[in-house]
Amino acid sequence: MGLSRRGAVWHMYKAVRVGDEKIEIRESSGQTSKREAQKVLDKRVREVTDELLYGKKYGWTVADGCAMYLEERKPHQVKDALYHTDVLCKFCGDVLMSKISRYHSSVQSMIDTRREEGVSNVTINHHLKVLQKILNDACKVWKDEEGMAFITATPLIRLLPMETQEGHPLTLVEEVRLFNSLPEYLRDAASFVLNTGLRNSAAVALRWEWEILIPELDVTVFDIPVTFEGNRVVGVKNGRPHRVVLNSVAREVLERQRGLHPEFVFTRPSRKARKSFSGTQGLHTTAWKNAVARADLRDVRGEGKHFRVHDLKHTFGARLRAMGVRLEDRKDLLGHANGDITTHYSAAETEVLLTHAEKAVAWKVRKPALAKVESKSTAQQSAGCTEEENHRTNSTQESKKISLFG
Repeated sequence: MGLSRRGAVWHMYKAVRVGDEKIEIRESSGQTSKREAQKVLDKRVREVTDELLYGKKYGWTVADGCAMYLEERKPHQVKDALYHTDVLCKFCGDVLMSKISRYHSSVQSMIDTRREEGVSNVTINHHLKVLQKILNDACKVWKDEEGMAFITATPLIRLLPMETQEGHPLTLVEEVRLFNSLPEYLRDAASFVLNTGLRNSAAVALRWEWEILIPELDVTVFDIPVTFEGNRVVGVKNGRPHRVVLNSVAREVLERQRGLHPEFVFTRPSRKARKSFSGTQGLHTTAWKNAVARADLRDVRGEGKHFRVHDLKHTFGARLRAMGVRLEDRKDLLGHANGDITTHYSAAETEVLLTHAEKAVAWKVRKPALAKVESKSTAQQSAGCTEEENHRTNSTQESKKISLFG
């Protein structure tokens, strides 16, 4: 048949035969000019013929697109871009970009696996947005040696719905079961997260050089910067540095890590020397998943939604709330945006935060009830906000807008 016009664009329909084998070309040329569409068709016929003759598949793969995407990133964007392209290459690097779509088996496998690892829809959507950007540039920007686009049409990539994620704060019994099931190196890291509210990615990226002494209090804290060595630090949100104060349990964990690794606070054992955790999965390793199963914490957030490392952060926020710590102080301890508090802390302000952080330890003695919180705001959920507090926070923010602009 050759070329057929559909609307303004010419589409290609042609069967290429070599012996008894046949491949049908049924795709858009991406061209409104019949002459240009014929060039695209001639090229595809040559490629398909070579594929039938020699078994060589012509075309640009997702891995090729990832390489082009990385080349165009600015220095401060490279680390974040690598995080997403590594995931894309792992699952669909060998797939031709012309064949990829949101419903391709490799993309679906990536989504299912990342969900199983406890990764949120927000992060998975970031992977898909990078894939979307790569495919758009492959169709509209990048050209091969013949001046032809890498692909003739942009495949459809739909993002996942942004569902409300309900956190699961640990009870004391569940905490004992989980921690008894974890290997020692994971138990220490998990205990640190449970007592500081750090994000999974921030905990495994924590460096010794970020530890500073507060002489007036004779304690150390960690000041996690927004950028480090020209790259954005993972786990730091809202473009603000995060001061991590340590309660008594977190300090004990920290002391056990000293001398184990010269760079990172939390590492994993290996045959020759301790190694840093993967930036992609962090503490959510096979050992973590096995421990969750042994501790009977699978499906605790609903069917197929198992206990996550991030739920340790929710637990910290929920315990602080149960002990009467104000919402503003909880958000500051958890590293969430809080317009009322500066990012530069005095010794007195740090002492207040230390007092509040210690209440997470005191909770184990008093054991006040924990509220299971569901919120549209991940930040408010991690902080253990009730519906009343969410309403009060939103009302306060609205009042500030009125006072500023009214």
